[in-house]
Amino acid sequence: MTGDGLADLVVLYDYGNSTSKLWVFRSTGTGFAAPALWWDSGSGKWDWSSSKLAVGDFTADGKADVGILYDYGASTSKLWVLRSTGTGFTAPASWWDS
Repeated sequence: MTGDGLADLVVLYDYGNSTSKLWVFRSTGTGFAAPALWWDSGSGKWDWSSSKLAVGDFTADGKADVGILYDYGASTSKLWVLRSTGTGFTAPASWWDS
């Protein structure tokens, strides 16, 4: 996530009411730092149960980004990408639409 060469942990957490947040646990090399909030969907905007998460350096900048395949129902899905800034994530950008 941070581009420091250590593998961090990212967790998408469900707060109910279609509210989700991405928390990052930065690797210290021997453990993990306390979680830091890197993205908040806002109330009523992101249904956790419709999301499938993938992490990778999609932009080739040395920082791990988050891809979320989101199921809208009725055979419609989108791939949203949140690009890492090293200290947070950008707003989700649609990279693919079924």
